[in-house]
Amino acid sequence: MRNQNLIMVEGSVSGKQVEAMKTFKETFASIMEGIDPKTAVTEIEVKKKPGEDYVQVNEVQNISTGDVTSIEHKPRQVILVDIWATWCPPCQKPMGHNQHMLETRGEEWGDRVRIIGVSIDNTVEAVKKHVKEKGWEKVEHFHRGASTISQDYGA
Repeated sequence: MRNQNLIMVEGSVSGKQVEAMKTFKETFASIMEGIDPKTAVTEIEVKKKPGEDYVQVNEVQNISTGDVTSIEHKPRQVILVDIWATWCPPCQKPMGHNQHMLETRGEEWGDRVRIIGVSIDNTVEAVKKHVKEKGWEKVEHFHRGASTISQDYGA
């Protein structure tokens, strides 16, 4: 049985949006190719209304470099931002899955797909230590720092 994905859009869609959805569908299909649908559940929820801009995540700290930066979105790029914490038991399995996805598909995806972890821990040091212990170093990790990500995305 072929893995089938469905995206439903309510309301009218312009010609430009139809083309963008077609590109997204093709990109998503290539990402999911070869993944057993019994072992991977993919849910996509769009909370933004058509025409609204991506809410850029600002003032997060890269745990590797210490740089305070923004998470910018490029056209035709898929970004998964996983808001998590080292002390959160339900957060561990998805982060492990994110690492696995990058280990198995990251080279194929190149810069078209970014998987980013933004930790809401109290300190950067706690995140760095946990990421190293777990071996989750393929995921791009940031600490929320002074960002408003928790309010912007309801985490």
